[in-house]
Amino acid sequence: MTITKQGEYYSDFFAIHNGRKIKEKTSGTVTITGRVLAIKRNNTQKYVVRGWLELPDITIMEVCGPWYDDDVIPPEIFTNPDQGANLDKKWVRKN
Repeated sequence: MTITKQGEYYSDFFAIHNGRKIKEKTSGTVTITGRVLAIKRNNTQKYVVRGWLELPDITIMEVCGPWYDDDVIPPEIFTNPDQGANLDKKWVRKN
């Protein structure tokens, strides 16, 4: 997954599931409003930014989600770190 500083999104996904190859290339745009990061492709995926750490060699962003299109993000996700913990992910970028 690549997110550019111009707000462009590119994904080159590959996986094996039940012996079948899954290969998918997509692109779209990224916006951040408050603590919500939205990736728009053929649908919209929304993630709540829970934390951000910049180190000399890497940047780590912790997000919770996704929620899709018009799904309402529960308010507790913003205030209670234990709420939705099963949806937490860490995205890492080498600087």
